[in-house]
Amino acid sequence: MENEKLYHFGGFFAFGMAAAVLANGVAFFSGPDIFFTLTRALLGVFAFGFFPALYAKGREAHPGWAAWGIGLAYLAVASEMIQYLGEVELNSAWLFLGGLGIMLLTYNILALRYTLWPKVLAWLGIVMSILLLGVIPSTLVEALAFLNDLAAVGAVALYPIWLVWIGMRFRTE
Repeated sequence: MENEKLYHFGGFFAFGMAAAVLANGVAFFSGPDIFFTLTRALLGVFAFGFFPALYAKGREAHPGWAAWGIGLAYLAVASEMIQYLGEVELNSAWLFLGGLGIMLLTYNILALRYTLWPKVLAWLGIVMSILLLGVIPSTLVEALAFLNDLAAVGAVALYPIWLVWIGMRFRTE
């Protein structure tokens, strides 16, 4: 019963996170800076509501990998919030998208291996996480800057789809 409430709570926040990701994508390409900062902050707030449910689901399969993955996700989102809300000079894009990418890759591999959610959803998550991870080499090697565009596709197009789908699954568990 307790996990059921946690999953419902997390499902609600997954929907909010999906909306914040979409709004953040719009703000990144066309919005004013304050809109971008606001949507980034909302993304972080919703993430902190979604992550406990995701951790509880992953813990059912493998507690060690689940804890490691969610720890990276908290670090990624916290660094991003510190940068935008604390106005700290920090290039956290590689940590934010890279940390979320590694966490999502971990959880979707667990989902495939232990049937935590449908295979199509897990494969969508794996593709999305690989795209998000493109930001790491693009930050390190200037010739790979085009990978930032692929990371944006993963973040703005696929991540909201995955979040809504996982949110619907959590709301029905």
